[in-house]
Amino acid sequence: TPKDERRALLRDFQAGQLDGLCNAMLLTEGTDLPRASCLVHLKPTKSATLYEQMCLDAETEILTAHGWAGINTDITGVRVAAFDLSDGSVTWSDATRIERPRGGEQMWGVSSPHLDIRVTGGHRMVVRTRHKTEWHIRSAEDLPAEASIPLCGVQRVSDADISDDEITFLGLLLTDGSLSAANRSISIFQSDRYPGIVDLIDRTLENMGVKYTRSAHQRPSNFGPRHYPLNRWTISEGPPRGRDKHLRGWGALAPWVSHDAKSLTAEYEKLSARQVGVLVRAMHAGDGLKRQPDGWISGSTSICANPVLADQVQSLCVRRGFRCNASPRSDRLVMLHISEHRPDWTIVRHASDGRPTWDVVTSAPDERVWCVTVSTGAIITRRHGKVAVVGNTGRGLRLHPESGKTDCVVIDMVDIA
Repeated sequence: TPKDERRALLRDFQAGQLDGLCNAMLLTEGTDLPRASCLVHLKPTKSATLYEQMCLDAETEILTAHGWAGINTDITGVRVAAFDLSDGSVTWSDATRIERPRGGEQMWGVSSPHLDIRVTGGHRMVVRTRHKTEWHIRSAEDLPAEASIPLCGVQRVSDADISDDEITFLGLLLTDGSLSAANRSISIFQSDRYPGIVDLIDRTLENMGVKYTRSAHQRPSNFGPRHYPLNRWTISEGPPRGRDKHLRGWGALAPWVSHDAKSLTAEYEKLSARQVGVLVRAMHAGDGLKRQPDGWISGSTSICANPVLADQVQSLCVRRGFRCNASPRSDRLVMLHISEHRPDWTIVRHASDGRPTWDVVTSAPDERVWCVTVSTGAIITRRHGKVAVVGNTGRGLRLHPESGKTDCVVIDMVDIA
């Protein structure tokens, strides 16, 4: 059939077996041909936005190896998190950047408790419909009545050389602990309100084989409907000098502990998805929103953290297969909402029950829009703390490392009769 013939031609072009393609109104919005290094448009357009569309709004950030970056961030030489549609994997990719005024295009988007997306018309969206198992590209205007949007990807990493008890200890330190500047001893605090978590801390320290002291503040903590005594565990960095020389200090974990013990070090990039789950559950035990008496969770949780730590944990989670959104709780605290079991979310075009829908949104012609292009064709974005995977610039304006492509020539036949 003609459709099968066109698909065969596209495959041959992508494989480098054809030097060029000619078409009339076929390879338009949503087309993804990164191998193309020259575009010739025979119909006069006088419009740069025809080639530079598919952009994010100015409030959307993208995930880089240096953290979350916005429209005003210089990302020259910075690698960007790239999402592979074929398997949902995430890799670090070289990138190019485009910024421009919106012009005459419409803006499309949705704002809901779980999603916040705002893009220009024609933007390449990563979706999966009910009857398909793979991710594919649809333009913003062409989304189906109901489709799933990916909210995270997976960097496949083997387990790091660290025990689950040690990871639990680090998670408790990040949320409910402190590091003494005077003698570098670590203290972990927990109220008697949660006996299950008190037992968890005792068990974790015993399993680690570290020497610790535990004391209870007689002045109860002012937390909850009742006043509960506050427990404190103290662990030295070095091994014991007197008794219990068979035990150790926490010093072997020094590469994992930042100067203030309240941010992630580079070591955390070694954690596998399973180990990140251990870390998340430990952080929840230390400073999470407790819904059950013993403080444990089943698949989803909310964790309170400082803004720097929240950004780092959110980045790590969405690169290990966890849905993770952030919302400010105050100027100094952010609440992370993490789910282990729902890596995507469904958006709809029409809803009779009042649900937010995917539709045209208000915009101004002179508003700034931007996009970052990676080799896989999809990037991890965040808007108002909510993460979503979307496509990036299509047509020829994408890198293609396999063919050595670093630029693209655009020829527009303007004013030719």
